[in-house]
Amino acid sequence: MDNNGVNNDNILNNNIETPVLIPTDDASSNLVDVTNIVPSSTNPSDTQSSSDGNFMNTPSSSLSKKDKKLLKQEEKRKRREEKLRLKEEKMRLKEERRIAKINAKALKRGGFFSTLLVLAVIVMAGYIYYSTRVYQSTIKQLKFACTPVTANEKDTTLDLNSTLVQSLYRKVYTTMREDIAQPEWNNTMKLYLAYRQIADHDKYESNCNLFNASKMEPYVCDDSKNFTPHAFHQNTLILAWKNLFGEETEIHLDNIKLQNSCIGGYQYIPEREEFVEGYCNHQNATSFKVTKKLREAISNRNTITLVEDVKYHENEKMELPSYLKSGTYYYTFRLDMNYNFVFVSKTFEDRY
Repeated sequence: MDNNGVNNDNILNNNIETPVLIPTDDASSNLVDVTNIVPSSTNPSDTQSSSDGNFMNTPSSSLSKKDKKLLKQEEKRKRREEKLRLKEEKMRLKEERRIAKINAKALKRGGFFSTLLVLAVIVMAGYIYYSTRVYQSTIKQLKFACTPVTANEKDTTLDLNSTLVQSLYRKVYTTMREDIAQPEWNNTMKLYLAYRQIADHDKYESNCNLFNASKMEPYVCDDSKNFTPHAFHQNTLILAWKNLFGEETEIHLDNIKLQNSCIGGYQYIPEREEFVEGYCNHQNATSFKVTKKLREAISNRNTITLVEDVKYHENEKMELPSYLKSGTYYYTFRLDMNYNFVFVSKTFEDRY
């Protein structure tokens, strides 16, 4: 037992709290035992140390002046933080609205520029298409007009008996019957001239399948009458056409027949891609005569012009048709980019 009358052994053995005596305001000798003083609140949070800075749940009656001061400072700090947070939130919302306005303006400008870009692309595509067509047309014209040979600009007279001159003249020479049957040099006559260039070995025996006699009068095709027609493929005629009139000259495939005469006689059947022969039972005879003479062959740069004198003779019993004109005919050939002389035109000059 110590001087205060407390048994130390009991404190050690029974964990009895040691009473603490403090002087009162009345006299220094009077002591008060504070071990049995119970706080107004038993909540552990109410007795939390001030070092944590949390005084919100501590009763004001049990706080010292220092603690109250710390509490007020903490409240001010929280108010400042709240004001700062609200201010930052306000600034954030303001910035978001500003960015939204910028995006809206950018979107509006972007839509305008997108429309402008689409229009520009359409205009550019149209220009490219137009330029391409013009370019292709120009190239086509140049291919038609140009030549790989540069000759003397002066006219040069060629030998009429030369292989070149005779070969060109045979391509365009026509007989009296042909002149009467087809006086105009239209597509029908051009197809017929191309057909004349086809060799016999390019023709083969065929049949009359799909032959329409009503479109080829006076030609017919009948397998039952011991008639075996000949035929040739359409590509054979196309090749002959290109050799005569040039690679770029357009061709329209049709029946090969001069008017109602028995000249030609091949019907074009697209389903077979062939020209099929028909036969004609009568011939249109003529008593008219003609005199044709190749008078001159002139070369100038890339062209050769054949000059032909033609004289049609009347029959005493029949008047000469007006479309048979005597005079001078000029056949012009041009050297194309394939080194081939192609037929360009036939012109007439009246000399009688």
